[in-house]
Amino acid sequence: MSTRIRTLIQRPWAGGLALLAGLALAASLLAASQLNIKAVKVLEKGGRLVLQADMDGAPKVKVSASPNKWLVEVLNAKLASQAILAVGKGKVERIRPGQHGQDAWLVVDLKSAQKARKPVATAKGFTLDLGPAGPAKPVDKAQAQAEPSVAQAAKPAAEKPEAAALAPASAGLTYRVVDVALQDQDEEHS
Repeated sequence: MSTRIRTLIQRPWAGGLALLAGLALAASLLAASQLNIKAVKVLEKGGRLVLQADMDGAPKVKVSASPNKWLVEVLNAKLASQAILAVGKGKVERIRPGQHGQDAWLVVDLKSAQKARKPVATAKGFTLDLGPAGPAKPVDKAQAQAEPSVAQAAKPAAEKPEAAALAPASAGLTYRVVDVALQDQDEEHS
């Protein structure tokens, strides 16, 4: 019988220790290979806004679009700062960085919907074209009336009397429906 097998039979915990040591080594190698995002900034280049991420290596980046925002996923990367960047130029409102497990996410909040663009990876980070740096196209009056402004939405309920009080008629109807249902159930069981 080999020495290794005899050791595992005599000391079964030795195999568990070897497994833990292997997992610790794998975790340290994974953490060592994780890229660092040193800085995220928005620059104006040639009349266009450009998101630039300075990193310590070439990243893998995916961009997906949803209404009024883009999600920029930087795979296996760690953010140095999660400070929100207020842009307020062109169609970009702000950029919200966040760490999600092993990946870093940059959410680009847009003033209006746009098709996502492909990022350009470099040896030390990536860039992403955010569109023209000029003002966003003006919002028409019908859309502005349909969407309340942030200031209107932030008013407390005390200033909105229609939202503060529950209509007594609707509360009474709720109880009446429950009462009728209970009466019918009692009649069936009698």
